[in-house]
Amino acid sequence: MSRTIVLVEDHAPVRELYAEALTRAEWRVIERPSAMGLLTLIRHENAEAVVIDWTLPGKSGLEALQAIKADKATRHVRVIVLTAHSASSLREQALAAGAELFLEKPLRPDVLLRALDPCYSAAHDAGTVGSV
Repeated sequence: MSRTIVLVEDHAPVRELYAEALTRAEWRVIERPSAMGLLTLIRHENAEAVVIDWTLPGKSGLEALQAIKADKATRHVRVIVLTAHSASSLREQALAAGAELFLEKPLRPDVLLRALDPCYSAAHDAGTVGSV
């Protein structure tokens, strides 16, 4: 049975690139260009993970992350935040809000797939794996 992931990225070519790699890795991918209706979607589809861009039209990735982690029904969902911005303050905000990882774009699809491995994420957060 495939695992379900919601991929929220407003730039279609990037979203399609990641969606293709995730699908090949046997994830059931639900693509969205914005965070509108994200909580309902996560609950309805029993998503295991969300990969979300920091900068989105309407609700930002940070606002969506905060909503996911504040909701009792979705706070268990793994969230990886992607951004083209490298400011450490953004990383700190995302991790403080409950993101599992904060990764900088451009990001190769294979790096995203590795980041979704729970063992990798735990080692990265413990400081035993370098920056992705």
